[in-house]
Amino acid sequence: GHETLSKSIEKLASTMVEFFDAYEQDHHDTVIELLNFFSKQDGLTTLAKSALYSRRGRANNFLEKYDVALHDLTISIEFEPTYPWAYAHRGDTYYGSLVFSGVGRW
Repeated sequence: GHETLSKSIEKLASTMVEFFDAYEQDHHDTVIELLNFFSKQDGLTTLAKSALYSRRGRANNFLEKYDVALHDLTISIEFEPTYPWAYAHRGDTYYGSLVFSGVGRW
């Protein structure tokens, strides 16, 4: 009952702190791992799912995993078509993939 719920909340809180620390320190692999953990939580709103996929897409972009990033960002937009960060990050990622492939330039 109460003790189990308390431990679940404690686990989520400590994982959120770990996520924000990893995000601030540009530890993109850890960010992705923790976002994968959060994606398995029950009760996420569509906006929360959109933000999660957008952030995971952004982290994959930083790791130059452009196809994975574009996939995540597209899912983000499908969850919340009015979420502007997903569009901005998808544009950045698409451009980065062109530069990486030699088609575009900075």
